[in-house]
Amino acid sequence: MVPLERIAAISEPAADPKISLIADKAAQIPLKLPQKVSAEQILAIKPDLVIVQENSNTAFIQALKDVGLKVYITKIPTTLDMVRKRIIKLSEAVNEKKQGNIVIKELDKKTTFVKEVTDTIPVSDKKILMGYSLLGVFGSAEGLFNDICINAGITNGAALAGLVRGEHLSKEKILEVDPDVLMFSDYSSTQEGDTVLFRKEVLSDPALQSIKAIKNNNIIIIKDRYRYAASQYIGDGILDIAQKTYPEYFKKNKK
Repeated sequence: MVPLERIAAISEPAADPKISLIADKAAQIPLKLPQKVSAEQILAIKPDLVIVQENSNTAFIQALKDVGLKVYITKIPTTLDMVRKRIIKLSEAVNEKKQGNIVIKELDKKTTFVKEVTDTIPVSDKKILMGYSLLGVFGSAEGLFNDICINAGITNGAALAGLVRGEHLSKEKILEVDPDVLMFSDYSSTQEGDTVLFRKEVLSDPALQSIKAIKNNNIIIIKDRYRYAASQYIGDGILDIAQKTYPEYFKKNKK
């Protein structure tokens, strides 16, 4: 949204190609800060604005303010509409409203294309998808992933099963929902473990062999960050998941 030379520093994970969607751009920013950084370290850079998420440590946010820094706190979006509003507000905060509109236009182009394609899919062909993290099935009805599924023309199996945030979904519930598609990430940025080994364990679980997704070998793998893409990259996440879930329909409607 802003020229790279206007970015004084960026967090180290943003430059990690395994987990970041902007690693190529982040690599061009010389100063990278650890996730656990002090207010004094940030003050030394003398930035005009510090952007933090509302889930950041409140004491840390207050410390930034106490040393005289201007702080912009962004809300954590749980819907596509909230992501759009977040982009607009951020563009205003950095005096780049025109660039923000360009970003929104590109995002809308992707989501509109997905809707145009998925609207042509008969109800009988619509899919139920269950997403797995290393902790098991994820995606409560209140979370961003659920809205990503809705915008991809997919039913989120976790929400359908009544998964509550912070809880686990039983195998009985998975069998009851009988998902058409199982989704895994290529990597995990939030949990330790071997994602390939985990995927094999799920797919070979004797208790799950009767579900449609495993019987039909309908398994998709996405970039980990697409699970909760809370930026303009939510458009890429929606498009990628939709294309992999409904490949035959997107082949007919290439752009």
